[in-house]
Amino acid sequence: MRQLRYVYHVVMDAFYTFLADDGWAIASHIALSTLMALFPFLIVLTSLAGFFGSKELADQAAGLLLQVWPQAGRGRAVRRNPRRADRRRAATS
Repeated sequence: MRQLRYVYHVVMDAFYTFLADDGWAIASHIALSTLMALFPFLIVLTSLAGFFGSKELADQAAGLLLQVWPQAGRGRAVRRNPRRADRRRAATS
């Protein structure tokens, strides 16, 4: 019972310290920084894959970009890319 109480106090102390040090803001900054670093990498990867002829890798990277892209901008991106629009039409037929 004593160990359980000790673990409880440690967890609660960590939680309150997290809140006091503005942990949510730091965590959101880290998550946003990771996303902002991931997008240019995927764009470079897609362009290199397209340049060297790996169409499958380029399509996978483009699909990954469109999966995490906000819904509001996704429709515009698909409309501007005729290959993805053709594939979408073929999949629904």
